[in-house]
Amino acid sequence: MSGMRANTQCEHQLAFDRVAEEYDDARPLFGDDLIQSLADVSGLVLGDRVLEIGAGTGQLTVGLIGSGLTVTAIEPGEAMRAVLARKLGGSEKLTVSGARFEDFTSGGRYRAVLAANSFHWLDPVASYPRAADFLDAGGHLCLLWNYPLVRPDLQARLNEGVFRQHPDFAGDKQSQLAALHESAADGRQELISSGLFGMPWWQWRTDHFDIDAGRYVRLLSSYANIACLDADERKQFAGSVGRELAAMHVSQVPITNHIYAVVARVKDRTR
Repeated sequence: MSGMRANTQCEHQLAFDRVAEEYDDARPLFGDDLIQSLADVSGLVLGDRVLEIGAGTGQLTVGLIGSGLTVTAIEPGEAMRAVLARKLGGSEKLTVSGARFEDFTSGGRYRAVLAANSFHWLDPVASYPRAADFLDAGGHLCLLWNYPLVRPDLQARLNEGVFRQHPDFAGDKQSQLAALHESAADGRQELISSGLFGMPWWQWRTDHFDIDAGRYVRLLSSYANIACLDADERKQFAGSVGRELAAMHVSQVPITNHIYAVVARVKDRTR
């Protein structure tokens, strides 16, 4: 289980490198309380070595370093790594690799393998075995996703005015949430079916915050279906969303951030 169903559009997994600055500015961090929950479930303690898959610009990495863990972060995107280095490059607890997870090699094992908004980009035929191989006995696979959604009236207006041309962003809140929970359940089954991990612990939680309209535009622009477009198309999309928000006199966009976490212990491989 990836926690979320595996993504079949893997050719887009490096598209985020085109929008690294937007990604860093707009994507929410994973908070300390969530990281503490993961540590509690997986038994992580100060100084433990962990491997992070697809670190991006540090949305999870910042918290892992702050909690005292020693992190090896895999991030194949050059621009993403540059931002990550700008933020955390001085930390002695961080090592960054530009390899893809499929090609990454390590001289040791880790107490946890973690991935935030990235594991679904990997082929599950390879991702679960490789994750298991990198884990110490009793280690855990910890997977996270977050989904910032706007309130229903604002979503409806954007659906009508902008998202007709971008149907991946369209939909009502209830259908979006139902699809997320269905994908999460499919992902848990995918994890269980790998036969490499025990029954997973999982949790949904939400937080609420407002972001300014410009940052909301950058958030949308950081998603793969926009990031994979050429520069002119991305600019046109951003302009259309910005104009629609201005027409609605929306300067602050209220966000409900739905966060999904799943943790599973690797099975004993000596039997």
